[in-house]
Amino acid sequence: MRPPSGFTLLESIVALAILSVGLMAAFAWFERDIDALLRVDRVALENLAVERAIDYLSVADLEATSRGEMSWDDFVVRWRAVPLEQRFGRTPSGLLGYHDVHLLEAELKVFHLERLIALHKTIVTRSRLVRPPPEEVSF
Repeated sequence: MRPPSGFTLLESIVALAILSVGLMAAFAWFERDIDALLRVDRVALENLAVERAIDYLSVADLEATSRGEMSWDDFVVRWRAVPLEQRFGRTPSGLLGYHDVHLLEAELKVFHLERLIALHKTIVTRSRLVRPPPEEVSF
């Protein structure tokens, strides 16, 4: 008598069980990777928005207005600048200086699709020439 060829029902069920466990593990792994990629994308968007807002604040006239809002694409950045220290034409030791120096703390709130995604604080400096430096003397 010839041995039967092919798989038995029990062998097929065991093979399907092993295959399903492997596929479930692979799908869980893919899901974790996709979640990690979405988090990285969100952090990159937050950093881009904060960098763009800081670039804007570096040229904005913060003495004239202490708060504002800027928007682009789906982002809205609300900022507020609070004076920390001002030195009007004086050095830290109190001598006459050449610049007015202002130190401000800027608080940025970054919204994406009306949802707060980042809160950032930074220090911004401003200086304005108030007295020209003396002529250089050459010997």
